[in-house]
Amino acid sequence: MTKILVVGGEFYNRGAELMIHAAGEQITKHIPDAELYLSPLLANTEKINAAGYKAINAPLFHVAFCPQRQFNLTLLFPELAKQYLSFKRNIAFSGDTKLADIDIIFDISGYVFAEKWGMNPTKNLLSLLRKVKKNNTKYIFLPQAFGPFSEQQIPLMKECLQLSDLVIARENMSYQNVLEIATDKSKVELYPDITLSYKSESISLDKDYCCVVPNVRMLDKAGEEWHEKYERVLLNAIDCILQNSTYKIKLLNHSAQGDIELVNKLVSIYKDEPRVYKVDENDPKKLKKIIAGSYLNVASRFHAIASSLSSSVPCIMTSWSHKYQELAKEYDVDRYCMVTPDQPEITTLIEEILFPQKNELVRESIRAVNSQIEGKNNKMWDTIRDTLAVKNKYA
Repeated sequence: MTKILVVGGEFYNRGAELMIHAAGEQITKHIPDAELYLSPLLANTEKINAAGYKAINAPLFHVAFCPQRQFNLTLLFPELAKQYLSFKRNIAFSGDTKLADIDIIFDISGYVFAEKWGMNPTKNLLSLLRKVKKNNTKYIFLPQAFGPFSEQQIPLMKECLQLSDLVIARENMSYQNVLEIATDKSKVELYPDITLSYKSESISLDKDYCCVVPNVRMLDKAGEEWHEKYERVLLNAIDCILQNSTYKIKLLNHSAQGDIELVNKLVSIYKDEPRVYKVDENDPKKLKKIIAGSYLNVASRFHAIASSLSSSVPCIMTSWSHKYQELAKEYDVDRYCMVTPDQPEITTLIEEILFPQKNELVRESIRAVNSQIEGKNNKMWDTIRDTLAVKNKYA
């Protein structure tokens, strides 16, 4: 068996959890003897097993959420760290597979390798890479985005890229950010987001509802203008759907804890409107089905947007990161990506896509892109297998 550890995912954010499922499905499909592992610090054993993974017998923290000193100490003294975490956090460590036994690591981190998130994730990443490369573990980058990097980050990221075996950027801006600093540019590739090939059947054939998916990051990462106007943009969107259609509106909480306060606030504003109601679904795969079954989505969470477009459902999106704009370009729906909080514009866009003929035309255009993405995804796995020298399962 080939022991494969997936890092960078999490279970507290439903989009990041969806990435765990998507990565697991893709890896087992394309690497014939894969045995999948996650850190036991991410969730309890039952949840890890339910996602199709085993727990590695190692105290491995997520690089974004652990102070550098603590992260390094757990790498240096894993047995002592396990004793401490077993007592302090009641974490169960079991099994024979330790970090040194891992053959391949896939890194599916989110946006953390960028200036906006500071130095801590990059420093922890470098510590991890230095550790695992001593055991000849292969390391493949598949994060949500790369950069832009601060001047302080660049030398650390350069070493991280050099230590890795393959770097896959998911959109052009991240690709360019990496190429600017990579010493060995031959290991840098550009392929679409793997969740776009993670398909889901819709739970409704009637398409009698629209989804609105808020994101608290629009308030703290998107800039002052969005901070002031974001809620009003969402309210305009909801009002427009109510006034111009008979569709119900599902307010989706797509990030376990992060967005709940914002979702509840919107729900309270429409407490007397029976067509508007909250959906708080814990299973990210079921969330994708809900999004896939809608007539139209207005979304600010990246994975909600990806779920919508990969299901060929029109989506109006608000953007706090270049990642959103690049995804819109991938699907040739740039018009529907709002970089600034233009309230009249969102009304115009919604009215346009509510029109049945236009809605179907957009769906047809998105379906054509999804067919192309499937081919690119298969090519990506050819590249990964060549890097790993793994036999093609379908050869």
